[in-house]
Amino acid sequence: MPQIEQIYCDYCKRQEGAILRLQELEAKPEVQAFFKACQQQIQDRTTSWDLGSMLIKPVQRVLKYPLLLQQIRTLTLPTHPDFENLERASKEIQDVADRINEIKRRKDIVEKIVGDRRRTDVSMVHGINKTFTRRAQKFKQATGIAAEGTQDAFFDALFVKFEEQQESARQLARDVQGWLRHVKENFESMFQLAVALEDLYTSWGGVTVKSLERIKAFKDCAVSLTTSLSRELETLVRSIVYSRIDSFLKLFQNPQQVILKRANKLIDHDRANGIKAKGGVPDKALQESADAYLSINAQLVDELPKFLLLSTQYFNFIVEEFAEVQAKFNKLMAGEWKRYMFKGPYAFTADEKKLESMTLESIMSEYNTALQELEPSIQDIVAINPSQWEDIPGFQSTGSDSTASTPSLPVMDQYFNSPFGSMRTPSLQSLPLSEGTSHRRAPQRTGSSFSNDVFSNSISLAPHEDSWSDSGSSALGERPLFERIIVFDCDSDNQDQLSVRKGDMVAIWQADDDEWWYASCKQTGTGEENWGWVLAAACK
Repeated sequence: MPQIEQIYCDYCKRQEGAILRLQELEAKPEVQAFFKACQQQIQDRTTSWDLGSMLIKPVQRVLKYPLLLQQIRTLTLPTHPDFENLERASKEIQDVADRINEIKRRKDIVEKIVGDRRRTDVSMVHGINKTFTRRAQKFKQATGIAAEGTQDAFFDALFVKFEEQQESARQLARDVQGWLRHVKENFESMFQLAVALEDLYTSWGGVTVKSLERIKAFKDCAVSLTTSLSRELETLVRSIVYSRIDSFLKLFQNPQQVILKRANKLIDHDRANGIKAKGGVPDKALQESADAYLSINAQLVDELPKFLLLSTQYFNFIVEEFAEVQAKFNKLMAGEWKRYMFKGPYAFTADEKKLESMTLESIMSEYNTALQELEPSIQDIVAINPSQWEDIPGFQSTGSDSTASTPSLPVMDQYFNSPFGSMRTPSLQSLPLSEGTSHRRAPQRTGSSFSNDVFSNSISLAPHEDSWSDSGSSALGERPLFERIIVFDCDSDNQDQLSVRKGDMVAIWQADDDEWWYASCKQTGTGEENWGWVLAAACK
């Protein structure tokens, strides 16, 4: 009997939906032709009607089983050996029928909630009254005047998963958007690098035709990536990933309406129980609403696990599609690199086998090897070699240690934050101080461009005693501009930045830039004041 109950209950819950779907399909000419051909084939083989009539047969039949068994039991003598089994079977099949009727009633209630409802003036007034009554019941429960509300741990656990799945989809949308923005920013940075390299190579003589052609190819590649490929990627993401996430979130709208209705009916259910506990009798409308809570809750507990299972599979499908979009994008990007940089007479490599075997590690290894070959030439540049600064007329060291004792670092690590290179700002430990003040002067931060005063932390040229003032910076005031609280942790990438933690109070001394502010923060415990640049977005 449990198998019969499960099969018939599942069928009856979906029978009406199947009928509606059949009606939609029958409106299509090709489906009509198919059904007509089927009817011609089954002539003289069955007396069954059309498909819609056959779909209703199981629902009608299961509800007739109790009547059939009751009649058989009535005609069976109590002394018959099958009488006891007939009584048990009759009771169990009646329970199945009652269960099906209850499921049908619950389904009708839920469909009424999520379906279109027209509200008259009378129903609107009644709804306003119910809203005030429910709020009063909530207040009584919160203050302890009324008994604590009904709790359903299983439903609460399902609701948590229900909310988590929606948040996972929203977070995926944010992550995809961030990845897309990051790709565009990288393309834009590469284009700016290509323009700068082209300007550099065309400004000086002695550059080979091969180098110029490679720079031109690099710029053409950057233009292609920044324009056509970037737009193609955005189109792929919007048409595939964003549309799927939007459809995924729409699936939660109807269950969300039922969950909200359950919350309202739960208040009526608790209020009705409170009235009964005091010996009173709830009015008819309140009792119907309380009974509706039981039906809605049972329907949600029955349906939500299946919904969450299917929605999880759908979400995994969206993630897989996003991975396919990324794979397609990487393939297209590799094709652009090959087309511009590895084809033609000035290609980096004309060997197809070598090209296919190239990896990120091999490219970086070749780059570092080439950089090491250039290091002696780079060290001859006075501006970036501290060991040659003492030969500059008027040189004065502002640090306590001799520059000659400065450890020799690899060129890329010593002067650049990234392989593409942005010159580091001066060290905060050696910032010059203005006369009569004890606080530090804020260095000039210029993002990825070179600062005019980039070497002011280590040398000063006579007769200018304050190279910061000459470069356009002004001394910091006696008091900070304002104070802010840090809203998330920030770890410093270099000695110029300030490491802060969520909740730290920082004093802002310079806020000319929209992205970085110059700040100071007292270290907890020691009271030592640290200075440096901090993200403006981290300050509130």
